[in-house]
Amino acid sequence: MRYFRRQRPAPSIGLTSLIDIFIVLLFLVLTTAFRGASVVDVGLRPAGTGEQISDDPRDTVRVTVSRDSRLDVSQRPVTLAELRDVLTTAAFARYLYVLLEADARAEHGRVVAVMDLARQVGLSRLSIETTRTDLT
Repeated sequence: MRYFRRQRPAPSIGLTSLIDIFIVLLFLVLTTAFRGASVVDVGLRPAGTGEQISDDPRDTVRVTVSRDSRLDVSQRPVTLAELRDVLTTAAFARYLYVLLEADARAEHGRVVAVMDLARQVGLSRLSIETTRTDLT
């Protein structure tokens, strides 16, 4: 009786699936809209008095009111309703300060609304950021 030895096919890597994955990744990279961090130009009011508070992001919420009354929290645009949620979360997380960075030409009512919102959620340590001037 004669036995035939079966020939095994040579091992190979299936390139078709690797090429498909590469094409999908390339498509995702090319079609994704990358958004950079928005930087708001804020002209602060000068003040001769004041003190330095903690600028540590672990205990400070930075709220920016731009000249066109747009609200930003840590350079991320938010609405007034979203700001309430952010400040409520910060109050539960035991944040110490709300640092309000308002443009000198910002609408006064918008600044007061942010201050009132911070007080409503229990954040009473509110500081307004200014530029330093000498009293001479």
